[in-house]
Amino acid sequence: MIKNFFVLVLSLLSTALIANENLTETIKLEKHYKVENTFSGDLYENTSFHFIFAKNKKTKEKEILGYLYNGAQVEKLENIYSKKELSIISFHSTTSHLTVLFSYKEKKDEFLKRVVYDLSTKKITENESSSNEDMEASFRTKNKSVLIFKNDDKIFFRSFTGDKKAKESLYTFKDDKDPIKTFFEDNHISTIKTDEFVANGSTSELKAYLENDKIIFTKEDEKQNKCAVLALSLSEETIIPQPILNFKNTNPNKKFKKTVSYYSNGKLFLVSLSKKIGGLKIFDITKNEELNSIAFDENLVSQLKTSAAFDGIEKFLKNAGKNKYNPTVTVNKTTSDKLVIRMDYVDVNYGYKYNWWWHHQQFFMWQQQFHMQQMQMNMPSGFGPSQPEYFFPSITKDEKHYFELLIDLNGKLLNEELPRTMYNEVDKKQFVDTLEKIKSIKHESSCFLKDSFRYIGYSKKLKSFIFQTNKI
Repeated sequence: MIKNFFVLVLSLLSTALIANENLTETIKLEKHYKVENTFSGDLYENTSFHFIFAKNKKTKEKEILGYLYNGAQVEKLENIYSKKELSIISFHSTTSHLTVLFSYKEKKDEFLKRVVYDLSTKKITENESSSNEDMEASFRTKNKSVLIFKNDDKIFFRSFTGDKKAKESLYTFKDDKDPIKTFFEDNHISTIKTDEFVANGSTSELKAYLENDKIIFTKEDEKQNKCAVLALSLSEETIIPQPILNFKNTNPNKKFKKTVSYYSNGKLFLVSLSKKIGGLKIFDITKNEELNSIAFDENLVSQLKTSAAFDGIEKFLKNAGKNKYNPTVTVNKTTSDKLVIRMDYVDVNYGYKYNWWWHHQQFFMWQQQFHMQQMQMNMPSGFGPSQPEYFFPSITKDEKHYFELLIDLNGKLLNEELPRTMYNEVDKKQFVDTLEKIKSIKHESSCFLKDSFRYIGYSKKLKSFIFQTNKI
């Protein structure tokens, strides 16, 4: 019965995705192109860009065929020609330009290729390459991309804003005992998306948050139930770091087993728990002081907003404290200058991911990399997009068992209805996964616009690429 119901739901979702809701254009490629992959990204409220990665069988070269789509009309972008296999690192845009950052290998060296499109003329106005060695992670906002590089000698950043060239910021480690070097040792940086709502936060120990012209790094220590915070400014070429701050969540009677954190608006939200006890501490890192301490117990029940699968604080702590789960915390801003804090737990194999623009393309990369036995933990090479934060697929559970708290900007717990949030919760995974199950389409890629899901894919029936928009 349950299986039949699932099949029915999947069928209905698939039908909705391929329905002729806003299918206005098709693209038919010339026969000398062998398609290898596609890529889709958001530009404006209703406009997206789409790349078709192909090999020209006549010239033996790689080509990237670019298109703009506003929901009604497709416009062609100038082609990119390359003898090397290109992988997309990031992209961002303004009202007049689209900037795409690619990486490629030359023998054993990594290079960065910045391509800028003039959205009025559809021509490439900048096309330059530079070294891309030691890149570890990246941020992408609407009009900016920030790349993070780290090696044994230094940590440095390249900030690309609009169509401008990179601005670099550097901190050189003084010696092996430099506290900044020690802070980053033995941990991979997980960059956190803060300009949209991601239901479950990262479970990585070392997280990074982009805030205007600085990056806030947080590093958790579960054994001591504490979190270290480091702020690095990107406004100067030579970085002068602020002192590392340490914040702790303690209980005088019992020891916590797990600790997880989230940073937002100058505040650190530090959650620690075991199978029977748990609590949240809120700190103002600009003043280096504690704002509030909230115990997870039955006294909190009346102030909780919960999911359908939530089964009480006691059951929540019992499950979140198990070895097979990791607790998560994330924060959503409201339109009334308040904050909604969400606590949940996920399977230990869960991997934080918010960049749905690379989801289809990364799956293609995994297949290629497995086939060629070229698995790498850093950044995959190959023709098509790449994702710097995580490489291996993650396993998640769709069931949500969260509870939420509402606080004001001073950390005070509020007992009132949840106001409208700044960022809506959209089950993007449902759209992306359903699209991948449609057998009549291949080489699909997608992106999310303000109120819609946009994708392209090769229709086996039409023998052409279709452009599709579905409302969210």
